[in-house]
Amino acid sequence: MESNIFKKIINFWNEYKKIKTGVFGIIIIFILLLVVIFEKKVVSFGDASKEWRNIEYWENNPQNGKPIWLNYLSSKKYPLSEVVMVNSFEEKKSSKITTRDYNIEYNFKYDYPPSDIKLNYAIKGKVVLNFFIKKENSNEEIRLFRKNYDNLDYKLDTLSIYNESKQGIYNYVKGKKHEISDNYNLIDPMEIIFNEIGGDKIEKGRYNIIVKVALVGEESDIKDMNMYIIGKISGIMGTDSYKRDVWSGIIAGVKWALLIGFMVSFISVAIGVIYGIISAYYGGFTDAIMQRIYEFFVNIPLLPILIVLSAVFKPSIWTFIILMSALGWTGSVRTVRSIGLQIKEESFIEASRVLGASNCRIIFTHMLPLLIPYSFASMALAVPSAILAEAGISIIGLGDTTIITWGQMLQDAKTSGAVIKGLWWWIIPPGIMITVVGMSFAFVGFSLDKIFMPKLKQDR
Repeated sequence: MESNIFKKIINFWNEYKKIKTGVFGIIIIFILLLVVIFEKKVVSFGDASKEWRNIEYWENNPQNGKPIWLNYLSSKKYPLSEVVMVNSFEEKKSSKITTRDYNIEYNFKYDYPPSDIKLNYAIKGKVVLNFFIKKENSNEEIRLFRKNYDNLDYKLDTLSIYNESKQGIYNYVKGKKHEISDNYNLIDPMEIIFNEIGGDKIEKGRYNIIVKVALVGEESDIKDMNMYIIGKISGIMGTDSYKRDVWSGIIAGVKWALLIGFMVSFISVAIGVIYGIISAYYGGFTDAIMQRIYEFFVNIPLLPILIVLSAVFKPSIWTFIILMSALGWTGSVRTVRSIGLQIKEESFIEASRVLGASNCRIIFTHMLPLLIPYSFASMALAVPSAILAEAGISIIGLGDTTIITWGQMLQDAKTSGAVIKGLWWWIIPPGIMITVVGMSFAFVGFSLDKIFMPKLKQDR
């Protein structure tokens, strides 16, 4: 028995591998399954699935950062994001005040300024911080801003030079008698700091970010200082307007695409196959009633009904799967019924009736197994429509926002004006993934159809 099954599997594979598109589909699906298994190792941010909507998790990424590989295609280089550990400082103590001077070097060698420079630290007590920046070949320290603290216990804080230094940069440029916007909130400090003052030429070289700290009292302290250079490029597929890594989102979305596709196709095809067999087997009045019910469901416009029901019920991936299964089971009914009408006329069905087999036994033991091959083909072909339906629901804002799907990514891109802003790396990858996955399952479905349907005809 086992050897016969093994031979059938070998024969099936020998036939299947002759269909090149089917082999391509299987390879893509296999790769997707590997991605799901090794997701943590593939993504750039291991907790992307859990933290996708947590803005703080992504705060050290550039906003709308381009893919990192663009630096290899362009003569002008975009700055990379870097982390600089700050371990050394000069300290002077007096009876009441302790001063520390942190001198943090940044070797700037790019053709565009960074998006931001951030400083993270833990601070306690009464502390005054003054921030300056000094360019190479210049003895002048540009005063950026001042920050005061009075904390009873250690508190973690992050300062953005882009946000905090606008007033200081405005005063500095005005003092140099150069033109600048009268509204300092509109200026870009990074553009001014890393360009010639009053010009538009990038100044490469060494920059020193100087933090002068005054600790008032013995209990005051500052520790664990780090500097983050926020570049303009990040990751394989860049970042979105929420600073999220697009590559991590694409990879995290694979498992949800497969889950939606497999569950909807399995449930809907199972319902459709069983419904079609029962309708064919009983025939007569039962068949007529069941066909009228089928015609009612098949004429329901799927997407508009999904939109209405998704708006009524709380958006949930499980609600979507149930609705899709409840409305999409009609796809295989007509074909199954047609095959079932021929199977029930076979002599072995008549023999089973004569021997006293129940209707249930005949349907599920003798008729259903002959339709399993067709069911596999139908399931493969049903997966793309489920994934596309989820994407359509998500794009109009009715999807489940607690998970990462490619439809949700496209919806976020739409609401953030990604097309107008030219953020192609946020729009194209999710669209390509929906297309490739749908195409792969379609190739597998068509290949199974070519192999199994002739066999079904022979069996009948």
